[in-house]
Amino acid sequence: MTDDEEILNSSGFTLLSGGNRLPSNNWSVRGVSSTIWNSTESGVDEAWRRGFNNSRTNIYYQTREKSYGHSVRCVKNLNFYAK
Repeated sequence: MTDDEEILNSSGFTLLSGGNRLPSNNWSVRGVSSTIWNSTESGVDEAWRRGFNNSRTNIYYQTREKSYGHSVRCVKNLNFYAK
């Protein structure tokens, strides 16, 4: 692991730029960005997702149709506020 990797992964969470699956079953932005489904739905046909892009410093949060394919991160018994 390089020094850069240690800094980027200091939280213990590593996200690879896997892109996402389009409704046409083609892949998009593989190696450039990654999106993760959130557990919150936004109506019958949409849900919230978080997005990460290699060329940006921010994390975006938006809805997307459920016909898209995004990664899923499973978290067990995690309390962000416990210190």
